[in-house]
Formats: sequence, C-alpha cells, structure tokens
Amino acid sequence: GTWEPEVILGMFNSEWRNPATDADMGFSVDARWNYGWGFAGLSWVDSAVWDNNNGTQPRQLFGLHARYTGIPNWRFQGEWITGKNGAVGGVEQDTDGWYLQAAYEVPTMPGIVFARYEEYDAGQATDDYQALHLGYRHNLTKLDELTVQYTDADLGNDGANEAVFQYQRRF
Repeated sequence: GTWEPEVILGMFNSEWRNPATDADMGFSVDARWNYGWGFAGLSWVDSAVWDNNNGTQPRQLFGLHARYTGIPNWRFQGEWITGKNGAVGGVEQDTDGWYLQAAYEVPTMPGIVFARYEEYDAGQATDDYQALHLGYRHNLTKLDELTVQYTDADLGNDGANEAVFQYQRRF
C-alpha cells in the first residue's frame, strides 16, 4: 500500500511530569510512516532528569513504535525505548523500556477504552517500574478530551498506584 511520512516536533518541561527545578526545556522528534494498516516510526528525546542526590542530569532516549488499526474499532500499539537516563557517581545510567496497548473505540460513545502494560528500567540506581493502566478517554469535541485512568504499578518493592483525571486540549 501507499505510505505517508510525518514528522512531529515537541517541546516540554525538561522534567517531564515532575515540577521543573529550572527553566530547561526538553525536545522530541518523532518520524513516522502512515500506512493503510496503521503506522510505524522512530522517536528521539533530549531532556533532563532530576533527583535529590545528583541534581539535573541529561537524558537522551531513542525509540521504535508502531500502531495497528486493521481491525474495526480496535487499535493495538507498542513502543520500545533505550538510551541514557542521567548519571550516578559519574556513571551514565542505561535506560530500557517497552509497552503494549490495546484500545477499543466504543461505537455508541465518542470515546476509547484502553489497557496498557509497561516495564521500564531507568538505570542501576533506581528500581524497575511495571504497570497496568486501565482507562477511558472521552472526546468532548475534536480538540477537547477527558481521560479517566487507574494505574496498578510497582516501583521496585513499593506500590505506585494512582488514579488520574485529565483534561487535554489540542492545538
């Protein structure tokens, strides 16, 4: 089939979801190729990670991702990442992670039910993260959506469960 290339550029608080400790910005570049069955692509992120012991450290990640949409109302996607996640005691920390997600577009509602499993190892100085996310994203308009999500997660030997209610506006 035919394919259509797409490039997505991103700029964000360098600390990702954590409160920024400085004015640093993070950047991302996604290149993907859209096919009749979905898409496949590459990602690159250059940002920072911060912790109390080591301060702000550089983070560079590379990833591969794909989405399959060949079954009506269903979406399956996954991503694998690798890279560097700061340094501890002058030693760079390798990072690896992956996720798989299934989503179902509810025909009688403007929304999507989703389930996602992920594993992430941020380096030798941190505990592995494993999580199962369950949620629903409701499209209010073409630009506005609400998401309700529950996450059952483990960070090392500790639970890291959370419930999230999020509003998002596209520009």
